Amino acid sequence: MKKILFAAAFFVLFAANVYCDALHSHEEIDSAALVYVDTANKFVAAENYSEALANFDKAVKISSGSSDLYVVRAYVKAILEDYGGALADYDHAIKLNKKNAGAYANRAAIKYMAQDYKGAAQDSEKAIKYDPYIAAAYLTRGNSKIYTGKAKSAIKDFNKALKLDPFNANIYFSRGYAQELSGHAERAIDDYLASVDLDPDFTEAYENCESVIKKLKKNGLEKKYDKAENYAFKAAKSYLTRAGIRYKMNNYDGALNDLKKLAELNPEDYKIYRYIAVIEYNMGNFAASVESFTKAVNLNPDNPQLLFCRAIAKNKINDHEGAKKDLDKVIKMQPGNGKAYLVRGLAKEGLKDYKSARRDLNKAASLGINFGYANINEIPFFVD
Repeated sequence: MKKILFAAAFFVLFAANVYCDALHSHEEIDSAALVYVDTANKFVAAENYSEALANFDKAVKISSGSSDLYVVRAYVKAILEDYGGALADYDHAIKLNKKNAGAYANRAAIKYMAQDYKGAAQDSEKAIKYDPYIAAAYLTRGNSKIYTGKAKSAIKDFNKALKLDPFNANIYFSRGYAQELSGHAERAIDDYLASVDLDPDFTEAYENCESVIKKLKKNGLEKKYDKAENYAFKAAKSYLTRAGIRYKMNNYDGALNDLKKLAELNPEDYKIYRYIAVIEYNMGNFAASVESFTKAVNLNPDNPQLLFCRAIAKNKINDHEGAKKDLDKVIKMQPGNGKAYLVRGLAKEGLKDYKSARRDLNKAASLGINFGYANINEIPFFVD
């Protein structure tokens, strides 16, 4: 079963302004407690949550009647995965202030994590009652509805959440899943792609989008599938974008995973196999690189760049004869390609044909190319 992400509803609610809200609350907080709150804020900013919690403990001890102090302490406890402690603090915050919308919304999130969907929905409703502008409350209530078989009603909650927080990838993802469960495949794909646009690392959104498209085709829904192919193209662009980012960050494994998924969606696109081959080459997997370049060449046999790149990879596995044949074709198509002469010269050296190799190397030099160019890394990743 596909999973709906928790989406850190309480983090959405209190991420940036939670502490300021507490400091400027209508509640009276002892000045001595505020000193500890200020110190705790600094530790939160430094992501030192243990020290932040220690300071909030001191603040709560001084101003034990402040509902908001329990809320912010619960927030830190949740980050530290002390969900029981966080739940207890939210309970106490609500006991002190039965209209504390933030406490209800955050407690709803924790109940959702504990799979108490009924309790999560009830707390979300109270949060919305006391503050109808908390997007996280609608998100949690909608997710809870999905798990209680009310996907269509959940869509309404996600629509409201998006009006309040239109750039939240998690909300689009949840609405996409609700759309999928409600039989609206194209809408689901749209929402999954919106998630990816907002968060390129949203793996679940890619996977769900793929699943919907494959299901349409498998079920023989040709008209819907034809339309869905347009969405598949959008999904492919998203995979390629993320693969490019990962490649630039030297996360070759992640880039390869994205590109292999992309190849499943677009098996006739030679450029995908070229990208895969370049990454495999950079990883030192030269035999695999040759295979991937070969797939690209089979789809576009008259592309001199593909033949040139494959030749470099073939030289790495000592297939100098294969490299020479590729480069013969390249030079026939591009007689002024100095790089091709250089790499063919290296291939001929590998074949111990030194006299002919010297002619190629001299020709490369006459075209302004030297040994520094004999490297596939010189070729940009994104090239048609």
